Amino acid sequence: MPGRPDDPGRSSGLREADPASGARDYGAVLLTGLLQTGLQYTLFYIGLSNTTGVKASIINGSGSFFLALFSHLWFKDDPLTVRKSAGLIVGFLGILLVNVHGRHLDFRMTLTGDGFILLSALCSTLALIVVKKTGVRVYPLLMSAYQMISGSVMLFLLALFFDTPTVLNFSPASIGLMAYLSFLSATAFSLWYVLVLHNRLSSIAVYRFLIPVCAVLLSVLLIAGEHLQWTAVVALLMVCMGMVLTSRV
Repeated sequence: MPGRPDDPGRSSGLREADPASGARDYGAVLLTGLLQTGLQYTLFYIGLSNTTGVKASIINGSGSFFLALFSHLWFKDDPLTVRKSAGLIVGFLGILLVNVHGRHLDFRMTLTGDGFILLSALCSTLALIVVKKTGVRVYPLLMSAYQMISGSVMLFLLALFFDTPTVLNFSPASIGLMAYLSFLSATAFSLWYVLVLHNRLSSIAVYRFLIPVCAVLLSVLLIAGEHLQWTAVVALLMVCMGMVLTSRV
């Protein structure tokens, strides 16, 4: 487990955290749902439709820097040391390598494209700050469930302004796929929130760099015609190096 628990007294398990209670905790859950599910997904997918996948992956990687910086500003026991900064930079260079090698990258910026991807990363970071601050009172698995439900309601209501539900055509295959993706998202958020509760944010920020690297590796394994490039292997090693650096104070 990267980093160290914020409070050694909590290391015995998660049972000491109570379910959400009180207006403040419910407000935190709704705020997390707005930021993590509502705004993040809205901004990300609109931005992705107006920029390239390469640029989106690189810009989205800035979320790790936001997470480390904001954690340094909000939590006194989570300083942004030279070692952690070096680990984040090494991990980010790995993302650049796996995305830019052999591809064209332009530096034109658009608000509804690259700007929305950047805002999406910022929303995700702010949501994790809320989760970290309320984690001692709100059980992480409940926080994950409640924020996904509230955020999904926000997304559905927002979608009604742009189209009607009649455009959706459900089939057994599509319903099964939606259930599978929902399970993956719920599991990922729940595990991530547990990590957020028990570790310093600046120490686990670099782990987010694994997402695009793993996407490349899984594409090689699951998609016909994809081949493993040396850049993916080097990028994975660089991200692992970043993990080692950031996991130590």
